[in-house]
Amino acid sequence: MKTFSDMLKISESEQILIDSKTNIVTFPSRVKILKDKLEYNAKTKSAIYIISSALKMKSDIEPKLYYESNGESYEVYFGGVVCVNKTESEVIGDITYAINLVNKGIKEVYFCTVDFNESGNYFSSAIGKMDTRQIIYNNGIRAFKDSIKERVVLMKAVKEFNKKLQTLKRFTFNFGNAFGGIKKLAINFDGDILIKSNSGRRIDFTPTKEEVLAELELFCLPEWNSKYNSNPTPTLENAWTITLKLDGEELEFTGLDDYPKTWQFVEYFIKKYGGFEEIKE
Repeated sequence: MKTFSDMLKISESEQILIDSKTNIVTFPSRVKILKDKLEYNAKTKSAIYIISSALKMKSDIEPKLYYESNGESYEVYFGGVVCVNKTESEVIGDITYAINLVNKGIKEVYFCTVDFNESGNYFSSAIGKMDTRQIIYNNGIRAFKDSIKERVVLMKAVKEFNKKLQTLKRFTFNFGNAFGGIKKLAINFDGDILIKSNSGRRIDFTPTKEEVLAELELFCLPEWNSKYNSNPTPTLENAWTITLKLDGEELEFTGLDDYPKTWQFVEYFIKKYGGFEEIKE
């Protein structure tokens, strides 16, 4: 076992410093600080272990640290991977956080709990990792069902539906009305994938059918109602329709300022492939 001082020393020319008065941590120059310098406390000190281990492992590695002053959480980025001092449940419960990670190109999240004794040895405990797609999927399942038993039933239904989804020929999305304008997105899967929208913008990537279907699977469509109209005072501009044309079947979902529980991910999907800045104005 190594001591805390061993952790702070990377090499003869590099070391991690902690200001004894301010508790501000200074890392070697190859650690990129994306926002604020880390403030050393019981919640953030595990970042030192993660970064120290990485710097010692590879001489050319350049971790990126995101931390907001006076905060307790941090993110350490290594390419398409991020280490966070959040629990799995915390991340799964925050779909906005998960979608932001996807937008940053993050494919895997490591949930890390690391602690050490400054007067002697230190130890680490990594809870585990999960890819961002699984986080979004789990968020949708939990949003619809509270108990583990109910979630297992829903997961089976989603798995069966997603087999049928592989036959998808056309996906369409309309949002708005004739008075305020209608946002439209259509994705055709017959032959080469073809995407059309009236956003006035072209997407700067070429998705495959498999990539688009993999994201549609995260909608948790088997749990959707065919109609959403429980809002007693709806905004009429917020009318929407989603249609899926499958082999031998067509599914339609509609709503009026009322939405399924995975709608935030639906909006992410529509903005990504339709080139829209916003769906609801």
